[in-house]
Amino acid sequence: MKSHYFLEFLNIGQPYLIGESELEQALVEHLQQIIIELENGFCFEARQKRILIGDEYYFIDLVSHKRILQCRILIELKTEIAKHAHIGQLKSSLNYYKKNIQESKDNASAGILPVKSQN
Repeated sequence: MKSHYFLEFLNIGQPYLIGESELEQALVEHLQQIIIELENGFCFEARQKRILIGDEYYFIDLVSHKRILQCRILIELKTEIAKHAHIGQLKSSLNYYKKNIQESKDNASAGILPVKSQN
């Protein structure tokens, strides 16, 4: 996986002012270009995928499937500097997928956490 993605085609006037839901909407509207940027073999699976952990619902921003690797890719969008809580949120989602969604023929799911800055 690349560490930097260039999403100029989203035509976001002031990217530092965009919220997570607006970023997600822009990404979904330009899904073809996103899949091309992410390289071959990506299939879009879900947006705002609701999962139940304990007695609380959580939402994964975007879920795709990488055919070649036979794994799911969970994308948790953040429009701010990376925080430990963001990583914990993504790890919780990955653990949920491993326990409840992953099939025996699948490889482990991977997570992508695009942030404004890695800090």
